Amino acid sequence: MITEDLIKKIQLERDMQDTKWGVQDHHPCKWLTILMEEVGEASEAVLSGSIPRYQRELIQVAAVAIAAIEALQREEGLGANDMNQKTLFGAPEQYEPERKSGHAGKPGRGPEGETCGTCGQRRRVRTRADNVFQKCWLRYAQWTSGSGTDIRCKDLACEYWESEKEEDDADSQLPEGVPNRPPGSPGPV
Repeated sequence: MITEDLIKKIQLERDMQDTKWGVQDHHPCKWLTILMEEVGEASEAVLSGSIPRYQRELIQVAAVAIAAIEALQREEGLGANDMNQKTLFGAPEQYEPERKSGHAGKPGRGPEGETCGTCGQRRRVRTRADNVFQKCWLRYAQWTSGSGTDIRCKDLACEYWESEKEEDDADSQLPEGVPNRPPGSPGPV
């Protein structure tokens, strides 16, 4: 159970961090590095057998984790209630997968019930080796021969979802290297 005393200790640690370092807006990778350093210090405290030191280190771990969340909220312009969670430890109300480089927008922000597989911007791309990959036409300029620019038909639709065209779209041929747009073709949005 989270007690008021514990919350006050974590808040005091957060205040001390802000006083010492100022407001920190690091990349998530750096936040994880800082967090893992604090977890390592908590591990050292366990090995030393010092319960008070272990508790102090865990409070620092919690404070760093909260600082990372605060930085993320500032970066994304999110408020505390915009994180798609009812409580800190509750399950998310709605899952939004991380944006893959193959999507034109963020999956899950499109029309409810729609997927990349039902989008008119989806293209089947056939390579010279006769492999078929799913790509988003709006990201044509970024297509590669690798899976980094693929989409999955079951991915939730993004905000650029369009209904499928009446005619069946033909397989696109993926050029070698970074492709150039064919003359007269639409570019990415």
